[in-house]
Amino acid sequence: MANRRRSGATEWQRRQEALGRQAEHAHTAAERARTVGAKARPDSYLERRRREIERRNRALSALVDELGAILVSGLTRSSRIDLAALRRTPDIPALELGTMARPIPVPDWPAYAPASPGPLSRLFGGTRRYQRRLATATVKFEDDRRGRDQAENERQRKVAAVTALHAEQTRRDEQVVRAHNAEVAEFVRALEQRDRAAVERYFGLVVHRVPLPAGFPRNAEIVFGQQHERLVVRFELPPRDIVPTVAAYLYLATTDEERSTQRAPEDVSALYRGVISQIALLCVRDLFGSDRHVSSVCFNGHVSGTGEHEHPCMISLNVERADFPSDEDLRQVTAEVCARQLKATTTVWS
Repeated sequence: MANRRRSGATEWQRRQEALGRQAEHAHTAAERARTVGAKARPDSYLERRRREIERRNRALSALVDELGAILVSGLTRSSRIDLAALRRTPDIPALELGTMARPIPVPDWPAYAPASPGPLSRLFGGTRRYQRRLATATVKFEDDRRGRDQAENERQRKVAAVTALHAEQTRRDEQVVRAHNAEVAEFVRALEQRDRAAVERYFGLVVHRVPLPAGFPRNAEIVFGQQHERLVVRFELPPRDIVPTVAAYLYLATTDEERSTQRAPEDVSALYRGVISQIALLCVRDLFGSDRHVSSVCFNGHVSGTGEHEHPCMISLNVERADFPSDEDLRQVTAEVCARQLKATTTVWS
Protein backbone atom coordinates (compact mmCIF):
# COMPACT_ATOMS: atom_id res chain seq x y z
CA MET A 1 0.00 0.00 0.00
CA ALA A 2 2.89 2.33 0.83
CA ASN A 3 4.38 1.48 -2.53
CA ARG A 4 1.12 2.46 -4.19
CA ARG A 5 1.21 5.81 -2.32
CA ARG A 6 4.81 6.43 -3.39
CA SER A 7 3.93 5.39 -6.92
CA GLY A 8 0.90 7.74 -6.92
CA ALA A 9 2.95 10.62 -5.54
CA THR A 10 5.66 9.99 -8.11
CA GLU A 11 3.08 9.90 -10.89
CA TRP A 12 1.58 13.19 -9.65
CA GLN A 13 5.03 14.77 -9.55
CA ARG A 14 5.73 13.55 -13.08
CA ARG A 15 2.47 15.06 -14.30
CA GLN A 16 3.25 18.39 -12.62
CA GLU A 17 6.75 18.42 -14.08
CA ALA A 18 5.34 17.61 -17.50
CA LEU A 19 2.81 20.42 -17.23
CA GLY A 20 5.58 22.77 -16.15
CA ARG A 21 7.71 21.80 -19.12
CA GLN A 22 4.77 22.30 -21.46
CA ALA A 23 4.08 25.77 -20.02
CA GLU A 24 7.75 26.70 -20.31
CA HIS A 25 7.88 25.49 -23.91
CA ALA A 26 4.72 27.44 -24.74
CA HIS A 27 6.15 30.62 -23.16
CA THR A 28 9.44 30.17 -25.02
CA ALA A 29 7.59 29.64 -28.27
CA ALA A 30 5.46 32.76 -27.70
CA GLU A 31 8.55 34.84 -26.93
CA ARG A 32 10.29 33.50 -30.02
CA ALA A 33 7.23 34.32 -32.13
CA ARG A 34 7.07 37.84 -30.72
CA THR A 35 10.75 38.42 -31.41
CA VAL A 36 10.51 36.97 -34.88
CA GLY A 37 7.44 39.09 -35.59
CA ALA A 38 9.17 42.22 -34.38
CA LYS A 39 12.25 41.47 -36.47
CA ALA A 40 10.09 40.69 -39.45
CA ARG A 41 8.74 44.24 -39.33
CA PRO A 42 11.57 46.21 -37.66
CA ASP A 43 10.68 49.52 -39.20
CA SER A 44 7.13 49.62 -37.85
CA TYR A 45 8.12 48.28 -34.44
CA LEU A 46 11.02 50.68 -33.95
CA GLU A 47 8.96 53.57 -35.24
CA ARG A 48 6.21 52.77 -32.76
CA ARG A 49 8.68 52.70 -29.88
CA ARG A 50 10.27 55.95 -31.01
CA ARG A 51 6.88 57.66 -31.27
CA GLU A 52 6.02 56.58 -27.73
CA ILE A 53 9.29 58.04 -26.41
CA GLU A 54 8.66 61.25 -28.36
CA ARG A 55 5.15 61.47 -26.89
CA ARG A 56 6.50 61.09 -23.35
CA ASN A 57 9.16 63.71 -23.98
CA ARG A 58 6.56 66.12 -25.35
CA ALA A 59 4.41 65.58 -22.26
CA LEU A 60 7.44 66.15 -20.04
CA SER A 61 8.35 69.33 -21.93
CA ALA A 62 4.76 70.58 -21.73
CA LEU A 63 4.76 70.07 -17.96
CA VAL A 64 7.99 72.01 -17.52
CA ASP A 65 6.65 74.77 -19.80
CA GLU A 66 3.46 74.97 -17.74
CA LEU A 67 5.47 75.28 -14.53
CA GLY A 68 7.48 78.09 -16.11
CA ALA A 69 4.45 80.02 -17.36
CA ILE A 70 2.36 80.28 -14.18
CA LEU A 71 2.99 84.01 -13.74
CA VAL A 72 2.70 85.07 -17.38
CA SER A 73 -0.48 83.04 -17.88
CA GLY A 74 -2.03 84.54 -14.76
CA LEU A 75 -1.42 88.10 -15.95
CA THR A 76 -3.87 87.71 -18.83
CA ARG A 77 -6.95 88.34 -16.68
CA SER A 78 -8.20 90.82 -14.11
CA SER A 79 -8.05 89.85 -10.46
CA ARG A 80 -11.01 92.00 -9.45
CA ILE A 81 -14.12 90.15 -8.34
CA ASP A 82 -17.43 91.39 -9.69
CA LEU A 83 -19.41 91.37 -6.47
CA ALA A 84 -22.66 91.90 -8.38
CA ALA A 85 -22.02 88.54 -10.02
CA LEU A 86 -22.29 86.93 -6.58
CA ARG A 87 -26.01 87.69 -6.63
CA ARG A 88 -28.38 85.00 -7.80
CA THR A 89 -31.63 84.92 -9.70
CA PRO A 90 -34.22 82.22 -9.08
CA ASP A 91 -33.75 79.36 -11.49
CA ILE A 92 -37.31 78.06 -11.44
CA PRO A 93 -38.33 75.48 -14.03
CA ALA A 94 -41.62 75.97 -15.82
CA LEU A 95 -44.60 74.01 -14.59
CA GLU A 96 -44.74 70.84 -16.68
CA LEU A 97 -48.13 69.09 -16.60
CA GLY A 98 -47.58 66.81 -19.58
CA THR A 99 -50.71 64.97 -20.62
CA MET A 100 -52.49 66.22 -17.49
CA ALA A 101 -52.70 69.65 -19.10
CA ARG A 102 -55.36 68.46 -21.57
CA PRO A 103 -58.95 68.07 -20.29
CA ILE A 104 -60.52 64.69 -20.94
CA PRO A 105 -63.01 65.00 -23.85
CA VAL A 106 -66.73 64.74 -23.05
CA PRO A 107 -68.49 61.80 -24.76
CA ASP A 108 -70.36 62.90 -27.89
CA TRP A 109 -73.89 61.44 -28.12
CA PRO A 110 -73.98 61.34 -31.96
CA ALA A 111 -71.11 58.86 -31.77
CA TYR A 112 -73.34 56.54 -29.69
CA ALA A 113 -76.79 57.11 -31.22
CA PRO A 114 -78.02 54.27 -33.49
CA ALA A 115 -79.28 55.09 -36.97
CA SER A 116 -83.07 55.61 -37.21
CA PRO A 117 -84.95 52.86 -39.12
CA GLY A 118 -86.08 53.64 -42.60
CA PRO A 119 -89.73 53.21 -43.85
CA LEU A 120 -89.12 49.68 -45.15
CA SER A 121 -87.31 48.63 -41.93
CA ARG A 122 -90.23 49.86 -39.80
CA LEU A 123 -92.56 47.54 -41.72
CA PHE A 124 -90.50 44.53 -40.64
CA GLY A 125 -89.97 45.28 -36.92
CA GLY A 126 -87.24 47.92 -37.35
CA THR A 127 -88.80 50.19 -34.79
CA ARG A 128 -88.53 47.63 -31.97
CA ARG A 129 -84.92 46.83 -32.91
CA TYR A 130 -84.13 50.54 -32.97
CA GLN A 131 -85.59 51.02 -29.50
CA ARG A 132 -83.44 48.18 -28.13
CA ARG A 133 -80.30 49.60 -29.74
CA LEU A 134 -81.20 53.08 -28.49
CA ALA A 135 -81.61 51.84 -24.91
CA THR A 136 -78.28 50.02 -25.08
CA ALA A 137 -76.53 53.08 -26.55
CA THR A 138 -78.03 55.34 -23.90
CA VAL A 139 -76.75 53.12 -21.08
CA LYS A 140 -73.28 53.01 -22.68
CA PHE A 141 -73.26 56.78 -23.16
CA GLU A 142 -74.24 57.48 -19.56
CA ASP A 143 -71.63 55.01 -18.24
CA ASP A 144 -68.89 56.60 -20.35
CA ARG A 145 -69.93 60.09 -19.31
CA ARG A 146 -69.81 59.18 -15.64
CA GLY A 147 -66.42 57.52 -16.15
CA ARG A 148 -65.17 60.61 -17.97
CA ASP A 149 -66.41 62.91 -15.21
CA GLN A 150 -64.62 60.81 -12.59
CA ALA A 151 -61.42 60.79 -14.63
CA GLU A 152 -61.63 64.54 -15.24
CA ASN A 153 -62.14 65.21 -11.55
CA GLU A 154 -59.08 63.07 -10.79
CA ARG A 155 -57.06 64.94 -13.45
CA GLN A 156 -58.05 68.29 -11.98
CA ARG A 157 -57.12 67.04 -8.51
CA LYS A 158 -53.65 66.00 -9.73
CA VAL A 159 -53.18 69.27 -11.60
CA ALA A 160 -54.07 71.21 -8.48
CA ALA A 161 -51.63 69.12 -6.39
CA VAL A 162 -48.77 69.51 -8.90
CA THR A 163 -49.46 73.22 -9.26
CA ALA A 164 -49.46 73.72 -5.51
CA LEU A 165 -46.21 71.76 -5.15
CA HIS A 166 -44.61 73.87 -7.91
CA ALA A 167 -45.80 77.06 -6.26
CA GLU A 168 -44.39 75.94 -2.90
CA GLN A 169 -41.05 75.02 -4.45
CA THR A 170 -40.99 78.36 -6.26
CA ARG A 171 -41.65 80.16 -3.00
CA ARG A 172 -38.85 78.28 -1.26
CA ASP A 173 -36.37 78.89 -4.09
CA GLU A 174 -37.19 82.59 -4.16
CA GLN A 175 -36.81 82.75 -0.38
CA VAL A 176 -33.37 81.12 -0.58
CA VAL A 177 -32.31 83.51 -3.34
CA ARG A 178 -33.57 86.53 -1.41
CA ALA A 179 -31.66 85.41 1.68
CA HIS A 180 -28.49 84.85 -0.38
CA ASN A 181 -28.76 88.23 -2.09
CA ALA A 182 -29.36 89.91 1.25
CA GLU A 183 -26.19 88.24 2.54
CA VAL A 184 -24.28 89.46 -0.52
CA ALA A 185 -25.59 92.98 -0.01
CA GLU A 186 -24.50 92.88 3.63
CA PHE A 187 -21.11 91.51 2.58
CA VAL A 188 -20.64 94.35 0.07
CA ARG A 189 -21.68 96.92 2.67
CA ALA A 190 -19.28 95.50 5.25
CA LEU A 191 -16.48 95.37 2.68
CA GLU A 192 -17.00 99.03 1.79
CA GLN A 193 -16.77 99.88 5.49
CA ARG A 194 -13.51 97.83 5.66
CA ASP A 195 -14.92 95.41 8.19
CA ARG A 196 -12.10 93.02 9.03
CA ALA A 197 -14.05 89.78 8.56
CA ALA A 198 -15.54 90.96 5.27
CA VAL A 199 -12.15 92.08 3.92
CA GLU A 200 -10.53 88.75 4.88
CA ARG A 201 -13.40 86.86 3.26
CA TYR A 202 -13.07 88.91 0.08
CA PHE A 203 -9.35 88.31 -0.23
CA GLY A 204 -9.93 84.63 0.48
CA LEU A 205 -12.08 84.60 -2.66
CA VAL A 206 -9.34 86.42 -4.57
CA VAL A 207 -6.63 83.96 -3.57
CA HIS A 208 -8.86 80.97 -4.29
CA ARG A 209 -9.30 82.22 -7.88
CA VAL A 210 -5.59 82.58 -8.61
CA PRO A 211 -5.06 80.45 -11.75
CA LEU A 212 -2.66 77.66 -10.82
CA PRO A 213 -1.97 74.30 -12.48
CA ALA A 214 -4.42 71.51 -11.73
CA GLY A 215 -3.73 69.77 -8.44
CA PHE A 216 -1.96 72.71 -6.81
CA PRO A 217 -3.26 73.49 -3.29
CA ARG A 218 -5.18 76.71 -2.69
CA ASN A 219 -5.45 76.78 1.08
CA ALA A 220 -4.80 80.20 2.56
CA GLU A 221 -5.13 82.04 5.85
CA ILE A 222 -5.51 85.80 5.61
CA VAL A 223 -5.21 88.42 8.34
CA PHE A 224 -6.19 92.02 7.61
CA GLY A 225 -4.77 94.96 9.53
CA GLN A 226 -7.38 97.71 9.37
CA GLN A 227 -5.21 100.56 10.62
CA HIS A 228 -2.57 100.32 7.90
CA GLU A 229 -4.52 98.38 5.22
CA ARG A 230 -2.04 95.53 5.48
CA LEU A 231 -2.58 91.90 4.51
CA VAL A 232 -0.67 88.96 5.96
CA VAL A 233 -1.19 85.80 3.92
CA ARG A 234 -0.18 82.26 4.79
CA PHE A 235 -0.50 80.25 1.57
CA GLU A 236 -0.02 76.52 1.02
CA LEU A 237 2.50 75.83 -1.73
CA PRO A 238 2.78 72.65 -3.80
CA PRO A 239 5.45 70.18 -2.68
CA ARG A 240 8.80 69.96 -4.36
CA ASP A 241 7.87 66.77 -6.21
CA ILE A 242 5.72 68.73 -8.67
CA VAL A 243 9.02 69.32 -10.49
CA PRO A 244 9.84 66.25 -12.63
CA THR A 245 13.18 64.70 -11.77
CA VAL A 246 13.42 63.12 -15.23
CA ALA A 247 15.08 65.37 -17.80
CA ALA A 248 14.39 63.23 -20.89
CA TYR A 249 13.44 59.74 -22.02
CA LEU A 250 15.66 57.79 -24.42
CA TYR A 251 15.13 54.72 -26.58
CA LEU A 252 18.01 52.40 -27.42
CA ALA A 253 17.04 50.62 -30.61
CA THR A 254 20.00 48.22 -30.51
CA THR A 255 18.87 46.69 -27.23
CA ASP A 256 15.18 47.66 -27.41
CA GLU A 257 15.44 49.43 -24.04
CA GLU A 258 13.96 52.60 -22.55
CA ARG A 259 16.14 54.78 -20.38
CA SER A 260 15.90 58.20 -18.81
CA THR A 261 18.31 60.96 -17.91
CA GLN A 262 17.83 62.55 -14.52
CA ARG A 263 17.61 66.26 -13.89
CA ALA A 264 20.44 67.56 -11.74
CA PRO A 265 19.38 68.27 -8.13
CA GLU A 266 20.39 71.91 -8.49
CA ASP A 267 18.19 72.18 -11.60
CA VAL A 268 15.25 70.68 -9.72
CA SER A 269 15.78 73.21 -6.93
CA ALA A 270 16.02 76.07 -9.43
CA LEU A 271 12.79 75.03 -11.14
CA TYR A 272 11.04 74.74 -7.80
CA ARG A 273 12.26 78.16 -6.69
CA GLY A 274 10.92 79.52 -9.96
CA VAL A 275 7.52 77.92 -9.34
CA ILE A 276 7.10 79.24 -5.80
CA SER A 277 8.41 82.67 -6.83
CA GLN A 278 5.79 82.84 -9.58
CA ILE A 279 3.04 81.79 -7.18
CA ALA A 280 4.09 84.43 -4.64
CA LEU A 281 4.27 87.21 -7.25
CA LEU A 282 0.95 86.23 -8.85
CA CYS A 283 -0.85 86.06 -5.49
CA VAL A 284 0.52 89.44 -4.41
CA ARG A 285 -0.33 90.92 -7.83
CA ASP A 286 -3.92 89.67 -7.51
CA LEU A 287 -4.26 90.95 -3.95
CA PHE A 288 -3.14 94.45 -4.95
CA GLY A 289 -5.10 94.40 -8.18
CA SER A 290 -8.38 93.30 -6.65
CA ASP A 291 -8.60 96.14 -4.13
CA ARG A 292 -7.30 99.70 -4.39
CA HIS A 293 -7.14 100.26 -0.64
CA VAL A 294 -4.53 97.68 0.40
CA SER A 295 -1.17 99.33 0.95
CA SER A 296 1.08 96.33 1.68
CA VAL A 297 1.11 92.54 1.54
CA CYS A 298 3.16 90.04 3.50
CA PHE A 299 3.05 86.70 1.69
CA ASN A 300 4.33 83.56 3.39
CA GLY A 301 4.32 80.37 1.34
CA HIS A 302 4.38 77.09 3.27
CA VAL A 303 4.57 73.44 2.31
CA SER A 304 2.68 70.74 4.17
CA GLY A 305 4.40 67.55 5.25
CA THR A 306 7.98 68.75 5.12
CA GLY A 307 9.29 65.75 7.05
CA GLU A 308 12.54 66.38 8.87
CA HIS A 309 12.53 70.11 8.23
CA GLU A 310 11.25 72.19 11.11
CA HIS A 311 10.46 75.38 9.21
CA PRO A 312 8.07 74.82 6.30
CA CYS A 313 8.05 78.42 5.02
CA MET A 314 9.53 78.22 1.52
CA ILE A 315 9.19 81.86 0.50
CA SER A 316 8.40 85.09 2.31
CA LEU A 317 7.68 88.35 0.51
CA ASN A 318 6.86 91.64 2.23
CA VAL A 319 6.10 94.43 -0.24
CA GLU A 320 4.46 97.84 -0.43
CA ARG A 321 2.05 98.62 -3.26
CA ALA A 322 4.27 101.39 -4.60
CA ASP A 323 7.22 98.98 -4.91
CA PHE A 324 5.38 96.18 -6.67
CA PRO A 325 5.96 95.86 -10.45
CA SER A 326 3.24 96.49 -13.02
CA ASP A 327 1.84 93.69 -15.16
CA GLU A 328 3.96 94.85 -18.08
CA ASP A 329 7.11 94.65 -15.98
CA LEU A 330 6.13 91.25 -14.59
CA ARG A 331 5.88 89.90 -18.14
CA GLN A 332 9.50 90.81 -18.76
CA VAL A 333 11.17 89.54 -15.60
CA THR A 334 12.40 86.21 -14.32
CA ALA A 335 10.21 85.41 -11.34
CA GLU A 336 13.00 84.36 -8.99
CA VAL A 337 15.11 87.42 -9.83
CA CYS A 338 12.10 89.71 -9.38
CA ALA A 339 11.26 88.14 -6.02
CA ARG A 340 14.86 88.55 -4.91
CA GLN A 341 14.83 92.22 -5.95
CA LEU A 342 11.72 92.65 -3.80
CA LYS A 343 13.78 91.23 -0.92
CA ALA A 344 11.95 87.93 -0.78
CA THR A 345 13.59 85.14 1.18
CA THR A 346 13.42 81.53 -0.01
CA THR A 347 14.30 78.25 1.66
CA VAL A 348 14.67 75.42 -0.85
CA TRP A 349 16.97 72.57 0.12
CA SER A 350 18.52 70.11 -2.35
